[in-house]
Amino acid sequence: MQEAYIVTRQKYRALPREQLQSRVILHDGRLARRPTATNTLLTFLWMPLGFALALMRVHLHLLLPVRALSYAYKLMGVKLVVRGNRPPPSKKGGRPGLLFVCNHLTTLDPVAVAVALGRKVRWVTDGASSRFSEPGSPVMTGVALPVPSRESDDAGAAARIRRLLEEGDDVIIFPEGTICREPFLLRFGALFAEVTDRIVPVAIDAREGMFHGSTARGLRRMDTYFFFMNPRPTYEVTFLNQLPRELTCGGGRSPVEVANYVQEVLAAELGFDCTCTSKCKNGMVSVSDGCVALKEVD
Repeated sequence: MQEAYIVTRQKYRALPREQLQSRVILHDGRLARRPTATNTLLTFLWMPLGFALALMRVHLHLLLPVRALSYAYKLMGVKLVVRGNRPPPSKKGGRPGLLFVCNHLTTLDPVAVAVALGRKVRWVTDGASSRFSEPGSPVMTGVALPVPSRESDDAGAAARIRRLLEEGDDVIIFPEGTICREPFLLRFGALFAEVTDRIVPVAIDAREGMFHGSTARGLRRMDTYFFFMNPRPTYEVTFLNQLPRELTCGGGRSPVEVANYVQEVLAAELGFDCTCTSKCKNGMVSVSDGCVALKEVD
């Protein structure tokens, strides 16, 4: 049985975050601000203009080459901050491509990385439909892979990614397997570590002033539009150093060790907390492991 509380006073003051007994994180919902009367009024007034602006921002990738998108974003009020050294593209027939391992915040993450690089890349997806899987997109999403459930699936997925890398294509992968806008990094799958030793961790952070560009139960197809409906959406993409060989499977590390190391490196860069299991995440968020103790009944 859960306890419920009703606030009977009309005048109250929100408790400061540092005085809360546990962390309060709302994963669902589109509003990035508290729905006060002023914020609600401003949101409704902005929505018509914001939706029209979002349509123009979303379709920029169909009209301009990849290298021009960063400049177009500036003109359209989209701030893209790029940090670190952007690796040069691999030459066809030369060295294998790079595997960019990223955390996952919104459906725009692969597009932000591609625009930051200034070239087309491949994006490993679970097959879900995306607005940016069309021809002319800065991200070529021709790598739709089902979520592996058996060892044979893992082997097939690894073989497809390895083939793309050997052809010289750069590939973006999200080992968390799902979008998480909370300040946590979910447990990383170790599949990417088995594919190549040319691994570049990429830390992604997004700032949304009015609407969240992700949802747990809403329409995922609208995520891109809601993110671009913000007056001043911001993406921060940080390219970290490529992993040295001694920290990869080629250097004797196990895939799990490589995945855990990359997760820790990205968490340290972003200031996020690492989680190893869903039970661990529940404990950090709600001071509970998600288990219910059974009581004996006489």
